[in-house]
Amino acid sequence: MYVALAHLAPVAAAAVPTDADARLVHDALWAHATPAHQLEHVRARAEAGGITLTFFVNRRVGGPEQAKRKSADLLRRARSATVLSCFGIPHLHS
Repeated sequence: MYVALAHLAPVAAAAVPTDADARLVHDALWAHATPAHQLEHVRARAEAGGITLTFFVNRRVGGPEQAKRKSADLLRRARSATVLSCFGIPHLHS
């Protein structure tokens, strides 16, 4: 399994995400995931500076760079979800 990390920063500087926001982001990601994303698990945690995401991607994607690309594609697909419109879409890292 490969891991890709991302951080969603709130668009409004004063906005502090809650655990409920993190759960909504988590659910939105699963709702937009397809089998092609090879997503096995995703973790969303609310923090003072935004929501930290951890994507666990199946090794069948071929490597860590492919896992980052799959995770970034999933974030782009989920961007239409209302809850994600409150956050900037990040660059992913591992």
